[in-house]
Amino acid sequence: MSAILHKHEGEFYVIPRELEIAEMLGKSWCGETSGSNDWSPYNPSLGQCAITALLIQDIFGGTLLRCEMLDCEGKYVGGHYWNKLPGGMEVDFTMDQFVHTNYYPARDTAQERTRQWVLSFPETMWRYGLLLKHFAEVRIEMEDRDE
Repeated sequence: MSAILHKHEGEFYVIPRELEIAEMLGKSWCGETSGSNDWSPYNPSLGQCAITALLIQDIFGGTLLRCEMLDCEGKYVGGHYWNKLPGGMEVDFTMDQFVHTNYYPARDTAQERTRQWVLSFPETMWRYGLLLKHFAEVRIEMEDRDE
C-alpha cells in the first residue's frame, strides 16, 4: 500500500493509497469528463477539478473549496476546486493542470462550497457521473491486475 505523508499545522497525516488514487484518476479522466474545451491527453487534469473534488470528498470526507482562477493579467477566467480533509489538510489532485495554462488559482479567494451547490449544475452532475463510472472501471481493472 502506497501512502504519502503530509504535514499540516505541525501534525503528520497519511493519505492511504494517494498514489493509486492519482493513477486511477489519470486513467479515468477524458475529454468528456473535462469542463474545458482545451482538454488533451497531454494535460489530463485540465477541467477536471470540480468532479475530482467531489470524488475525493466521497473517499475521504471533508469540505469542497473553490477559488477564482485568474489569467496572467489578473482577470477572472473561472473557478478552481479542491478539498479540505477532515483533519484540516488541503489536497488538490488537479493542481498540475496549471503548469500548461496561462492562468492560476487565486487561493486567497477560497470559499467553502456545498456538494449540493457544485452538483446543481447539470453538466457538472453529468460529468461527475461519468467520472464515477470510469473510476469504478479502472479500480476493477487495477484490482484484477494486482491479483
